[in-house]
Amino acid sequence: MTEKKEKRILSRSYFIIYILYFIFPFPSSAQDFSITDSMQWKAYDDFNEALLDKRRGIYKADTDQPSADHRGNGARDGDRSGCAAAIWCQAIYYDMVVNAYNRARQEGNEALMTKYEALHKRIHRGEKAHYVNFNFHDANTNNGWFVYDDIMWWSCALARAYATFGSSEYLIYAERSFCRVWYGSATVGDDGSYADPARFAGSSGGGMFWEWQPIAKAKPHQPGDFRSACINFPTVIAACLLHQLVPDGRAVPTAARPTSQTKQWYLEKAIENRGMQDLILEVNVPMEDVIEVKNGTRKQVQRKMFPGYVLVKMVMNDETWYVVRNTRGVTGFVGPGSKPVPLSDLEMRKLGIQEEGAVINIEIDFEV
Repeated sequence: MTEKKEKRILSRSYFIIYILYFIFPFPSSAQDFSITDSMQWKAYDDFNEALLDKRRGIYKADTDQPSADHRGNGARDGDRSGCAAAIWCQAIYYDMVVNAYNRARQEGNEALMTKYEALHKRIHRGEKAHYVNFNFHDANTNNGWFVYDDIMWWSCALARAYATFGSSEYLIYAERSFCRVWYGSATVGDDGSYADPARFAGSSGGGMFWEWQPIAKAKPHQPGDFRSACINFPTVIAACLLHQLVPDGRAVPTAARPTSQTKQWYLEKAIENRGMQDLILEVNVPMEDVIEVKNGTRKQVQRKMFPGYVLVKMVMNDETWYVVRNTRGVTGFVGPGSKPVPLSDLEMRKLGIQEEGAVINIEIDFEV
């Protein structure tokens, strides 16, 4: 045969990466840390004591602020008039409550579960009230939504809240925010964050625009407008989360700017956004059904099989390794010296993964 391309079977290309969550990373062994659980819980409670505006239910920019009332940079600019933390920071702090609840659940501590579920509800009400009832089409620059990455970080946080607490409201707002970023807003006039290659040909296509301008009455994006990881990263994470969370069997929406999408669409957009749809094929968080007893009531809930880890089905090369390894929150691949080791047939079967070998013509110069 004179054909240069080599046939390789690209099944079983599942690799495990481990994630550094916003708080409470999982130690690799008991000897690695001397900080006790009670100290970690106290640190988190002290954080909320110092920065949470208890009356408003949102977070202050810094400890010099008497309240969280309006937008501002806070003490770093000499402003102590009641500045709230940045919108994307609010999303991170909101997500920390979700993490606290999940840790309490893993420890089987019902008292802390009750405490942090109540705290989450209070913060959700406060954030929603302050940020114009989660109207992502209100672009006022005090407590509105005027930058794409602010909105997308909230897509991530709300999706994780839905995965943990199951309230449909959280999923509704997670999808509305994602679709507002992707498709743009008829109210604001922007054409959406995604630099669609169908519109921006060649090297100008792909990735996400960080902002729209002018804020109040946007003009169409141009090829040279700013794009950055600040919006690309949360877009991929939110799309993967929504792919896992939305129900199967949805009809494809017909509206020009839908407020929700199908399970497959979210996965496609996560991959398409990085231009690696033929290389990074699937991102999966293995879940299992467990029975949880709370206040004497038994309820079936989903729980992560391996907290802190996700599975990635991918073709491994230098580029895909770099993209995954340098995604914010990822601390490395599972394997010696962080060198990826694919799952075996037996390991995949135990996880319920059924793979049929797909023969693909492609030149590759690495070993799986």
